[in-house]
Amino acid sequence: MNGHLGRMVHSLRRGAMAPRLARVVIQTPSSTEIYADPERVEAEASRHFQAHFTHPSKEAIEVTEEWAEEYRARPGPDAVNFHPITTDELDEWIDRTPKKKAPGPSGVSFELLRMTGDKFRVHLLAMFNKALETAEIPASWT
Repeated sequence: MNGHLGRMVHSLRRGAMAPRLARVVIQTPSSTEIYADPERVEAEASRHFQAHFTHPSKEAIEVTEEWAEEYRARPGPDAVNFHPITTDELDEWIDRTPKKKAPGPSGVSFELLRMTGDKFRVHLLAMFNKALETAEIPASWT
């Protein structure tokens, strides 16, 4: 049970067992209001988090020249310094991927990649190297 405790706690945060607010208390200098209606509670909680935890607008952020330089877009890989991924590097990366993890947006799991053969890996390697060489990736990857 000890190894599965984290998974169990995480599962309680989803679905029917997800924590729900029962009441919202709104205090102003002149009054205190308590709401228990579930729709009103959800609306007030949403309003609170939108007001206090939204990302500030771009205009509100002062960016120093030092930070602007740090986050300025860099040019793609230099063709002179580009070193293609080798078959051994790809195989090592695939072997080191996490076990028993859910697939990402592509739907391809690491376990599925580990089951692929040499013919598939040749195409995968060519696709990765082309993306690195041209500094262009398919739109579906972003």
